[in-house]
Parts: sequence; C-alpha cells; structure tokens
Amino acid sequence: MKVAARRAAALFGEPEVSLYSIGRRLGVRDGLALSYFPSGPHAGKSPLSITPNLIVGSIPLNQRPGLNVGLGYQLTVSPRVPTFDKNWISSVRLDF
Repeated sequence: MKVAARRAAALFGEPEVSLYSIGRRLGVRDGLALSYFPSGPHAGKSPLSITPNLIVGSIPLNQRPGLNVGLGYQLTVSPRVPTFDKNWISSVRLDF
C-alpha cells in the first residue's frame, strides 16, 4: 500500500485541503474546498471549488446516532487552470 501511495503522490502531489460549509437549506448544503499543493507536479497551485450537495438525513439508526447520505457536484471556480474540475462526490456520515 505504501508503494501505491508514493506513486500517487509522485503523479498528483500531496494537497493540503480546507473545507468550509456555507449553509443548509431544505437538505441542500453548499461547500467550498480550497486545496494547496506544496509539492509535486501541481506545486504552487491552489484551486478553489464550490460544491452544491443534496443531503438526505439525519436518518435515525438507534436512539442517538443518525445517518446522513449526500451527493454533490464539484466545480472549480479559480481563474487559473484547475488541477481537477467537474467531479461527482458522494458522502456518508454518521452523526452522534
């Protein structure tokens, strides 16, 4: 597994990612993702992406935990050439 991780880091770099949730309205959550690549072939790039998500939850599982399931579409809004663009994202979260 370490060999595959090193190979992926050599191809893409090792990004530092910050995620921000903007708001939630009737199951729709908007998020911002700011990535920074300190090394690798994308060194110095910092794409900003916005992701509108459709969240289904919190589905009660027991007395306290709940399950959230979401689907989003990520668009890069930074003016420079992005390292990625137009990605579908799915998420599953367990709330306590």
